[in-house]
Amino acid sequence: MPEPRVLPEPPGPGAKPRLPGGHPPIPFGRGRETASLDELFARLKRAPSDDVASFNRQKIELKWLESGSDTVDLLMSRALMALQADNKSLALDLLDAILILKPDFAEAHNRRATVYFMNKDFGRSIAEVETVLRLEPRHFGALVGLAGMLKELDRKKEALAVYRRALDLDPRLPNAAKEAAELATEVEGREL
Repeated sequence: MPEPRVLPEPPGPGAKPRLPGGHPPIPFGRGRETASLDELFARLKRAPSDDVASFNRQKIELKWLESGSDTVDLLMSRALMALQADNKSLALDLLDAILILKPDFAEAHNRRATVYFMNKDFGRSIAEVETVLRLEPRHFGALVGLAGMLKELDRKKEALAVYRRALDLDPRLPNAAKEAAELATEVEGREL
């Protein structure tokens, strides 16, 4: 049995991470963003640059992390640290505990899908993504993950449709347009 990995310490008070475009980081926790998800998705769709899109995408992702429970938020922060430390077993245990406490927490299902994907357990990962999309149909991260798995499983036509669905939500989604264009050429052929 491998030795458990020690989780990294959070950045110290002197660390000053910045977002693309020099924007300050968005603090983690409830109540920091007053815009609704609908407003944030509207901003994302009409973002004039990749930096603005990235900033709005981050705001959406942070909103998805808000569970409404301090206990669940703490467990999620530890699960994310475990994932960052590549301790998939611990991350999975923490995510399982979160979903016992809050079974409708879409982002916990999404992170669990990520762990299954990392373990190349596509069946479980796809099942988790389906749950995510039932709870939050606009989850562009889950859509891109699903498209990648469908492509890997040689279900290219379905993968293309899912990439297009993700791009409809976020036209500046990194790599999704390139993947969709490549799949479109394979699936639909080139125009003459």
